[in-house]
Amino acid sequence: MHVAGSDNGNGISREAQKIVIRGARAEDITAFYGDVPHGTMRADVAEMDGEIVGVIGISRDREHGLFFSDFKPSLQPHLKSITIMRAIKRALRFCEQYRGPVLAVAEDAESCRIMHRLGFTHLHGVWYGWLH
Repeated sequence: MHVAGSDNGNGISREAQKIVIRGARAEDITAFYGDVPHGTMRADVAEMDGEIVGVIGISRDREHGLFFSDFKPSLQPHLKSITIMRAIKRALRFCEQYRGPVLAVAEDAESCRIMHRLGFTHLHGVWYGWLH
């Protein structure tokens, strides 16, 4: 157990680092994006200090699902935390349950590494696919 208010060395108190991962509700998506995106999605959210700071899941496109993640800058220092890595792994259930192909775009080298680690197959350029 961490001492409340202690510092982790990054200038972030451990008390402020409490991140809760849970299923997304419509109001969470509206709070995060400012509007309701078109189409349907299944997603989890990362909540920190009562604010939605990240969303991960699948949005339905016409021919395929699109695995995505978006986050606010306040979540950046926590992206390699066990909590966030577990949330990413947990989001794979959306891929496993999706009926049809699932695609993902890796925008940087770290995203490519994560896509491979999660079991996505490199298709072409920045595109990855869930082929399980």
